[in-house]
Amino acid sequence: MKIQGLLFMTLVLLPSAVLGQLYNNPQFVQEEQETVYPRWAAKTNLLYDAAILTLNLGVEFKVGHKTTLDIPVNYNDWVRNKSIFSHTDGNTTHKVMWKNFLIQPEFRYWTKQPFGGHFLGLHGHYAFYNVGGLWHPPFSKYMHDHRFEGWLAGAGLSYGYRYNFKRKLHLEATLGVGYAYLSYDIYPCADCSGKIGEGLKSYFGPTKLGLNLIYGIGTKSASKSVRADVAQTRAQARAQAQAQAQASRPERQTRRQTAPPPPPPPVVTSQVVTGVADAVTATPTIVYNIVVESERAQTAYQPQLAASYMVPEVETIKARSESGKAYLDYEVGRSDILPYFRSNSMELQRIHSKIREVVHDPDATITGIVITGYASPEGSYANNMMLSQRRALSLKDHLRAVYGFHEGMFMVWGAGEDWAGLDSLVSHSFIPDKYRVLSVIHSAENYDMKELRLRRMGGYTYQMIRAEFYPKLRRSDYRINYTVKPFTVDKAKEVMETRPVNLSLNEIYLIADSYQPGSDAFNKIFELAVGLFPDSDEANINAAANALDRGDAESAALYLSKVKNQNVFYWNNMGVLLWMQGDKQEAASCFARGGTQGALNAAELLKHVQSVLK
Repeated sequence: MKIQGLLFMTLVLLPSAVLGQLYNNPQFVQEEQETVYPRWAAKTNLLYDAAILTLNLGVEFKVGHKTTLDIPVNYNDWVRNKSIFSHTDGNTTHKVMWKNFLIQPEFRYWTKQPFGGHFLGLHGHYAFYNVGGLWHPPFSKYMHDHRFEGWLAGAGLSYGYRYNFKRKLHLEATLGVGYAYLSYDIYPCADCSGKIGEGLKSYFGPTKLGLNLIYGIGTKSASKSVRADVAQTRAQARAQAQAQAQASRPERQTRRQTAPPPPPPPVVTSQVVTGVADAVTATPTIVYNIVVESERAQTAYQPQLAASYMVPEVETIKARSESGKAYLDYEVGRSDILPYFRSNSMELQRIHSKIREVVHDPDATITGIVITGYASPEGSYANNMMLSQRRALSLKDHLRAVYGFHEGMFMVWGAGEDWAGLDSLVSHSFIPDKYRVLSVIHSAENYDMKELRLRRMGGYTYQMIRAEFYPKLRRSDYRINYTVKPFTVDKAKEVMETRPVNLSLNEIYLIADSYQPGSDAFNKIFELAVGLFPDSDEANINAAANALDRGDAESAALYLSKVKNQNVFYWNNMGVLLWMQGDKQEAASCFARGGTQGALNAAELLKHVQSVLK
């Protein structure tokens, strides 16, 4: 009842008393309403103070025209400070533990002005907590009987309203809803230390509730409230001043006056950089610091800069590959493939689809097939190693029977138990005792001991591992290696429409060279090339050059950022990009490293400088 009384006083009586005092005081009238703009504000949440005795302090400061950033921090440590509360449930006394640290930054948008009126907020939250023996009700019986220690993180949306009842004192109410992800260890009672389990939970609902008392600091202006007699005196003084000004105002001139001429254009100091004096050989850049009038700079010679395209090397052997994973089901202890057992028909169809795509391609020749078998960690490691080998061999025999491939085309081996795959599956899951399972997987014990420890966990955790994770580990990875014959330009254009992966970068470049530079077909080729070869320096340099020709500096910068080996083509294109971005000095420096085309661009830059100096 004490807590409910405090909440009632905080939520109802305190705001009512404050507002009533302000509106009912006859000595005050509102003379002029002005905007309140504190530079920043300190605050405390009265609900947290009253309900759970949580120390909390927040700061808020302006970050935009109508935006602020609010950063509240809440801390409670009843255990450390020995502030343990007790309540009686029947004949048993339970200890209540409530320890938490919470930070909940919020970005706010104010509908009219910062620090006043309505606002919308986007908040995030992170906390660690250690709570147990909580009251029942309102908390559940399970939370009443156990202790929970862990962390949470999430985000949400909020709405609030702030009323500024004094120049520096404000009152704010806010409510937020959102999501929180909780991870925790479970203990049998509030003061017990033996962990009995772990848990994960996704929470959707209220994430923020506040009634904040705020003190504004660094206020620029405020709503002016003055005594009634002072307001009347000021009004009389303003009326008298206006009458005097009206009497002394000279007769209005009727003749139109010519407006004064505008001031001359300002003199602007800028830094212009030349490239090289000789257009054939690259020399160090020369920097001129000059003062240029605005009009002269506008009529200066504009350099004609050219981007560099790089001719990719010819692929002597066009090697390609297709890869996949086959999740085939086997009878217990068997390794022979049963095409119609469970989902085997669908899995085999995927393999056949990839192989037929290459087999039926008249331009491709299969050179080898690599098959790697894996097993789940059930049974001994030695047996699973042999089982993975036999199952990989059974897939090889199946493909030989269907397609007639010779024995020497295959490379087959068994990798045994796939512990790395199990690690990945568990890490991205929400199973109970997740971190306990991961600790077993990461331990330095031998594989058989790890498998035994997982089995001994039993219960729902091990059942989920066996039912959900182990089947995904029993698979055969395969890779189909093949080569593609070279193409003429006309044939390459046909292949580009049907199977572009068979093209080399050089063939794609020759297709582009057959089109008019700047045409849609020309531009499309370089986008296709960088899509097929995203890690290729040649593809990214040429895509950047094409983007520069189209005036797309943003795309050019993205492509150039992916180049690993910075050659003369890179430096010339980087110089053109920097010129487009307005950095003439760095552009000239890049042209000096850009080879022949860079030298030509530097010479253009020199013409620009000379025209400015004339």
